[in-house]
Amino acid sequence: MARVSNHRFPQKSHFFGRTVEAEEVARLWQECRLTVLHGRSGVGKSSLLHTGVFPALRAAGARLLPMGHVGLRPMFPMAALPEQNRFSFPLLTSWYPGESPTRLAGGSVQGVLRKRLGSDRFGSPQRTYACIDQAELFLRRSAHHEQQRLRFLNDLRDTLAEHENLHLLVLVRDTELHEALSFAEELGGCEISVALFRLDLLRLSGPSALPDSEHFADLLKELDTVRTGSGHRIHTGRLDPALFQVVHRRFPVEAGHVPEETLAQAVNRLLSGYGSQVLATVADDRRLPRTEVEAWFHGVFLDPTAGRRTVTDRDGMPGTVLRALEDHHLIAGCREDDGAPVYELQHLRLVEAMRTTPPRFVPPHRPGHRARLQQAVLACADADFTLARLHADAAIRGSRPDDLQFQAEAECLLGDIAYEESRTDQAIKHYEKAALTFEALPNTTAVVGQLLTAIGRLTMATDPVLAMEKLRAAASRLSHDPCTLTALGQALWQTGQTQAALAVVNGILTTDGDNTEALRLRGEILADLGEAEPAIRDLFRVDHATDLSTRAAWALAKAMCQEAEAEPDPLETARRATTARCCSGSHESAN
Repeated sequence: MARVSNHRFPQKSHFFGRTVEAEEVARLWQECRLTVLHGRSGVGKSSLLHTGVFPALRAAGARLLPMGHVGLRPMFPMAALPEQNRFSFPLLTSWYPGESPTRLAGGSVQGVLRKRLGSDRFGSPQRTYACIDQAELFLRRSAHHEQQRLRFLNDLRDTLAEHENLHLLVLVRDTELHEALSFAEELGGCEISVALFRLDLLRLSGPSALPDSEHFADLLKELDTVRTGSGHRIHTGRLDPALFQVVHRRFPVEAGHVPEETLAQAVNRLLSGYGSQVLATVADDRRLPRTEVEAWFHGVFLDPTAGRRTVTDRDGMPGTVLRALEDHHLIAGCREDDGAPVYELQHLRLVEAMRTTPPRFVPPHRPGHRARLQQAVLACADADFTLARLHADAAIRGSRPDDLQFQAEAECLLGDIAYEESRTDQAIKHYEKAALTFEALPNTTAVVGQLLTAIGRLTMATDPVLAMEKLRAAASRLSHDPCTLTALGQALWQTGQTQAALAVVNGILTTDGDNTEALRLRGEILADLGEAEPAIRDLFRVDHATDLSTRAAWALAKAMCQEAEAEPDPLETARRATTARCCSGSHESAN
C-alpha cells in the first residue's frame, strides 16, 4: 500500500484535465447566442470558465463582461433604492461593478444593455459575451419573489431578442436543467441559436493533461478507487473535483511529520471528517438536532440494507436541507422524468470513507467573519432570511471590535434582511446604527447619504416630515444622486410642497430623461394636479400596472381624458351654433 509521504500537497486549487472542455465551451459560446453549461454541484463549472474559457476569449480580444450573478449584490442599503427587481439588480451590478448601484436601480437588463453595449472602431455593434453563474437561483420557483422572477425571465428573453450581438452563457446545476431547457425552447421561436454542454466528472485517462507528479497520481488513483464489501476494487476512471479539493486542502502532512497511516486511511479519515462536519453545519444552521440529520443520512446512503440510494424532499428532509448538502458537495442532484429534484450521494468513494472510519465528534465548520457575511448574502438571495440573519449576527460577533467598517457593512445587511421581511422598524434601527458607525470613519459621505436615503424612504409612510428631514440631509451629501433626489421629491409632495417636488423631479429628468422613478413620480403629481395629458405621457413610459399608486394615477388621468372628450367644448359649441344660424339665414334669403 502507498503510504503518506512528507510531500506537501499544494494548498491552492489546481485546474487540470479540462483543456478539451474549455475549448469546446469557448467555441459554443462564440457560435451560439445562448449556451447552457450544466453539471452537478462541485463538478467545476465556474472553475472551467475562470481558468480556461475566460483567458481564451480575452486572448482573442473578445469583449467580455465580468461573471454575472443574481445572488451576490453590493453592500448597499436596498431600501435606499426604488422598487428594483431582486434578480436583475444584482446581475447588473455584477456585470458593471464600477457603476454606482443607484444608476442601475430600477432599470431592466434590456434597457441597461441598450445604453452600454458598445460599437467597434468602425461603428458596427460589437459582439459582447456575458455569463450568469448559479442560474438555478432564477430558474427555480421563488416562494417570495415569483412575479419578479417571471418578469426577469421575460426581460432576459427580450434582451437576447433585441441585441443580436449579445452571446449569453448560463451555468446551471442538473437539478434545474429542465427549467433551463424550457427557457431555451422559448428562445427558439425568436430564431436564437442555443447550445447545450454537460460538464461531467474529470476523466483520469485520455487527453486530460493531468499533473505530472507521482504524489498527485497516487492521490488521484486513491480517490478513484471504490472498495466493495467483498474486497474488490473498482476504478471508475472519473474524478470528482469537489472530493479532490476536500482532500488536498485538508491534507495533514507537515514538513518532518509522517502520520502512521496508509494513503487510503488518510483519505478515508479526511472524507469522513468532512462529511460529519457538513452534517453538523447544516443541522446547526437550521436548528435541527444533529443526531437526527446524521441518522437520516446514514440510513439513506450508508446502510447496506437500505435498498435505495436516492431521496427527494418528500423523504424525511426539506428541500432547503437537501440543497444545503448539495452546496457542500455531499450529495448531488439530478432530475427525474416528472421534473422533481432527486438527490444521490456525491461519489461512491464517500461510502467507503464514512462506513469504515469510526464516527467522531466534529464541530460545525465556521469560516472567517467575512466569509460568514458572504454566506448571509447568499442566504438572503435564496429568501432564507432566518439563516441570513444567523450568519450576519455571527459575522459581527466574529469581527474585531476595532473593525468598524465591517461592522457597519454587516449592520447594513441586517437592515436589508429586515427590509426584505417587511420589519420596517428593525430595518430603520440597523440602518441608523450603520450610519452612526460609518460617520466615525473617513471618506464615508456617500454611504452615509445612502443610509439616510434608506431611512427616509422607510419613514415616509408614517412620518413624511421626518422623512423629508432625513432626505434633505441625504441630498446634502448626494446632491446629484437620482434615487435620493426622487425620494426627496416624493417627501416634498407628501408634505404639500407640490411645486418644490416638481422642481426637483424636473431637474432629475433634465439630466436623465429616462429615469423610471422620476417619470413615475412626475406622472402621479401631474395626475393629482388634473394635468391629464402630460401625466399620461410620463406614465406611458413606465410600467404603470405594478405599483398601486401609479396604477391609480394612470386610471385617474385616463378618466379625466375620457371625460374631457365626452364634454363639448364651449368654444366649439358656439362656433357650430353660429355656423348653423348663418346657414339658416342664407337659406331663408334664397327662398
